[in-house]
Amino acid sequence: NDLGDVVGWEYTPLSGPSDAFRYSNGQWLQIGGFGVFQNAEAYDIGNSGIVVGSSAPPAGGDWHAAIWLPDNPTQAVILGTLPGFPLAELDDINGENLAVGRAYVDASWSRAIFYDGQALHDLNDFLPDGFLGVLFDAREINESGVNAATALHNGLLRAVLLSPGPCPTGT
Repeated sequence: NDLGDVVGWEYTPLSGPSDAFRYSNGQWLQIGGFGVFQNAEAYDIGNSGIVVGSSAPPAGGDWHAAIWLPDNPTQAVILGTLPGFPLAELDDINGENLAVGRAYVDASWSRAIFYDGQALHDLNDFLPDGFLGVLFDAREINESGVNAATALHNGLLRAVLLSPGPCPTGT
């Protein structure tokens, strides 16, 4: 983020747990990977200090979209996933604390998701009539609310830019 904070994750080889970390003011802090959700991966941190990623219980539990709030940085808030998609992750957050990512079944089938600060939404629900394809993934959201996403159409993946529009909070 603009403050120089960095997030990431590490894992123990041979199916060990993943631990999410935050680096801030010259200090590393483990923010996830303990308690009920013993696996955690952090992918981005916003200027507000909110971290986005995913977390899962040990022993093969499903990964769900998660955030870590600055007032309680070691307690993941598990946001869940979309119906029919057992797995989810948030990959990017902007200055308005809007985040994007994907809900997925496996590497071959997923849906782009949007977090509006309250709930997860399928970005496909906000596409205009006539859009060809399915939004497969959303990886970036900029300060203007433009999303970089991937659409699947006729078996081909295509890059898509989604401009702010009729989504729940303008994205």
